[in-house]
Amino acid sequence: MNFMKKIFNNEADEYIKRQFRRFGKGEYERAALTISNGKNLNIKSSYEFSNDLFHMLIQNLKEPVQVTGLIVSNEPITDFEHVKKKQKLYEADINENFSPEKLKEIYEKYKSQNILLSFEYGSFKLKSGIKLPKPGKKLKENFCSASLPKEFLHDLLFDYKEDFKKVIIKHIYNINEIVIPEEFKHNVELARINAKRKGTILRILEVDGKKVENKKEFTI
Repeated sequence: MNFMKKIFNNEADEYIKRQFRRFGKGEYERAALTISNGKNLNIKSSYEFSNDLFHMLIQNLKEPVQVTGLIVSNEPITDFEHVKKKQKLYEADINENFSPEKLKEIYEKYKSQNILLSFEYGSFKLKSGIKLPKPGKKLKENFCSASLPKEFLHDLLFDYKEDFKKVIIKHIYNINEIVIPEEFKHNVELARINAKRKGTILRILEVDGKKVENKKEFTI
């Protein structure tokens, strides 16, 4: 299940919480997604969908593939050879042939971090950027591109059931309150980690030129 569907289903996990830690109060245009509906699903997305697209692609993988890119973590990475630390983040530089089983292990271990990997098999592919965007910068709507099996359509487009050729999806985060639990208010680092963001997400779908909007209140 992609992270936006989890938010709308009230199922935010640790990865989503980590994403939202990056935002202060204010309004942000994030999580852009374009889906072209052909023989496969042709996708362009912003950074926020990188982990989800990786997870979708490895579901049907039957043989080893060459994988390149980065895994970026705020926790030490010990199971790859080429790892360096940049400020508070660890980066594993990946250029290796991995089995489907190994890729699933990588996802399970790093799904709450940043999986910025690229690979392809058959007519399916994923290409990810490798430089994490800053919250205040202009949204890069083509950070990831992918060709996916059509079975994943209703995961990505969970709130629209009619046929379409192309849909452009944008999300406006409006964070109006940051709630710090009382027990962490006197510890800056624990306050940062445990604070929750409250606000709304406006989900805007432009489906073959027709606009559909949904709004979700959240506490993450």
